[in-house]
Amino acid sequence: MTSRRRLLVASCAVLIGQARTVRSEGAVEPRARRLRREEVWVEDASGRRQRFWADIVADRLVVLNPIFTQCSSLCPITNAVMAELQDLLADDLTRRVRLVSLGIDPFGDTGPALRAMARELGAGPAWLWIRAEPNELDRLLRMLSAGTGPVEDHPPLFLLLDGRTGEALRADGIPPAERLAELVRNRLGPGG
Repeated sequence: MTSRRRLLVASCAVLIGQARTVRSEGAVEPRARRLRREEVWVEDASGRRQRFWADIVADRLVVLNPIFTQCSSLCPITNAVMAELQDLLADDLTRRVRLVSLGIDPFGDTGPALRAMARELGAGPAWLWIRAEPNELDRLLRMLSAGTGPVEDHPPLFLLLDGRTGEALRADGIPPAERLAELVRNRLGPGG
């Protein structure tokens, strides 16, 4: 981990501690929920168009976190959780597991903005940064039950999407990265 990234994670750890006094650590629903899977087109940070379900999720486990690049309150904290999760799952981040940060501001979360954020957080190749046009983004957020409305009001949220079963586990709030890693490993089963 680079010294700049360590500083970012340490700063966010302080913010996470402060946020946890206001919000829960993140409650994971006890049962998985089946998702409706209508295809939605997204763009990765390089501008390459992909189908969300067929190309991004496919038969993988995906940890998805809705963010927006201009956020200065909770997104830096959830981004730090994703960065820590990337470190915790380093051995499991293969073609079977992927991290996805979904830009929810269709006008501000441009390819260059997403690339800059990914670079700042040290995102590896298994951590995708994606965005969608307004209508596609709205459809995707509705399918994921991730809420629509002003980006500034979005709550912290992590979804574990299982492309093999079409199910999703939801963590509202800011769960520890260790808990998210445990959920991924439990879904992978013995031997990953």
